[in-house]
Amino acid sequence: MGTEPPCSCSCQEIGGFLAELIPRSCVQPRGTMRDMKTSLLKKIRGFTLIELLVVIAIIALLTGIVMTNLTGSKSKARDAKRVSDVGQVQLALELFFDRCKVYPLLLELDDDGAGACPSNITLGTFIGKIPTDPTTSLAYDYVSGVVFDYSLPNTGSEYFLRAQLEADSPALRDDLDDLSPEPDDDDLCTDSPVKYYCIGSR
Repeated sequence: MGTEPPCSCSCQEIGGFLAELIPRSCVQPRGTMRDMKTSLLKKIRGFTLIELLVVIAIIALLTGIVMTNLTGSKSKARDAKRVSDVGQVQLALELFFDRCKVYPLLLELDDDGAGACPSNITLGTFIGKIPTDPTTSLAYDYVSGVVFDYSLPNTGSEYFLRAQLEADSPALRDDLDDLSPEPDDDDLCTDSPVKYYCIGSR
């Protein structure tokens, strides 16, 4: 059997051959790699203090705007509930008066008009629960038996019902601003500075 002659290529020749096979673009000098790292670090550097302060200021401003609008919406929603509550109470009072010919003395479910109602007839017959203010959880202002014309005798056929609103409301244009159960208290139902929503039997 014949034997192949040993390779007579020198190491230098082999290195030159490999260098021709490898593209020059794949071989980067050390200086070039260092420049690339420096450029990359510059691109991913963090925010400066001024940039952070600007971002924080913008976020705070947007948060304030959102919270202001949200607060205004909530107050309007509470006022709408107050007006609705007063309307429910007014309906119950009128139904009560239709059966008992007087208004209840107190805004309580078991009030029977001081015995003026037929048997087993109370305010609770016409309303299941006395609504309360959504903020204070207190009952709305109610006075029965008031006389708005002070030259007439008190017959128990009139009443005064009031709720305090938080913001301007269209309901304030339709309420009774001059309504007052006392001759010296003409400001009990004013719209400014306190926004009172008042209704009565008048």
